[in-house]
Amino acid sequence: MAPRERVIAAIEHKNPDRLPVDLGGSIVTGINSMAYRRLKSYLGFGAGASRVTNIILLLSEVEQELLDLWQLDVLPLNRLYAAPGVPLTGGWKNHPLPDGSPALFPASFSPKIGKDGSWELFDGDRVISRLNSGSGSFVPTYFPLKGADLAALAAFELRGISDRELDYLHAKAKELYENTDYAIFGWFDGSIFERSQFLCSWEGFMTRLGAEHEFVNKLLTKLTARIVADLELYLDAVGDYIQIIGFGDDFGIQSGPQLAPRQFRELVKPFLKYIYSLLTLLIN
Repeated sequence: MAPRERVIAAIEHKNPDRLPVDLGGSIVTGINSMAYRRLKSYLGFGAGASRVTNIILLLSEVEQELLDLWQLDVLPLNRLYAAPGVPLTGGWKNHPLPDGSPALFPASFSPKIGKDGSWELFDGDRVISRLNSGSGSFVPTYFPLKGADLAALAAFELRGISDRELDYLHAKAKELYENTDYAIFGWFDGSIFERSQFLCSWEGFMTRLGAEHEFVNKLLTKLTARIVADLELYLDAVGDYIQIIGFGDDFGIQSGPQLAPRQFRELVKPFLKYIYSLLTLLIN
């Protein structure tokens, strides 16, 4: 079986010739660039620079040598931006990883590197993400709805998927579909819970989750409406080419769930049910 056929068979609950294998097909099956460099060295591929296609998590593009060696079955359809304001379409430049090892970053990546080894990403004059020394990923530092009231929430505009990104996704998905026999994993995202934390701050949203249900409901309603609108545009652009669509959210911490099951069922689940029910209709 070809990789794409193998993945489709597994998705359809048929028996493939073997289990499909994925490394690097999406941000949730990716590998940190510093670990990837060590892996390549261990496997005898050398420790040369690899492309960082997701800057926030410092994820590397898995190269053909490893796709072949481990008989991997999935390729990613990445979103256009490797980090806010940093597209994957402008070429590549040499830039060391936090541990000093070589890597290739998108050409417009220009973090401010502090004396303590931290990296900062900016939107204009504002620091929006920081990678602390010794860390392997960025964390948000700017929360536009932190402390916001209902009026500010109503006035806040969520940025939707752009025509530029839709054109990029369509062209890239078509290229991968027609020129490879791998399954294509389209990462849509579609987060509502984690996105709420990124907008309000973690402690800000968790406090509102317990005490301000009206605000939480209106925020999740707003996010869901944005996701639904973007999802239809996304599927129009890539639906003929991808075999897997990925949604991401984060409800856990190391010791267990972030919220009680009752809270999840009452406050969050209805929105997810609506999104996934719509997705089922759109792809059938």
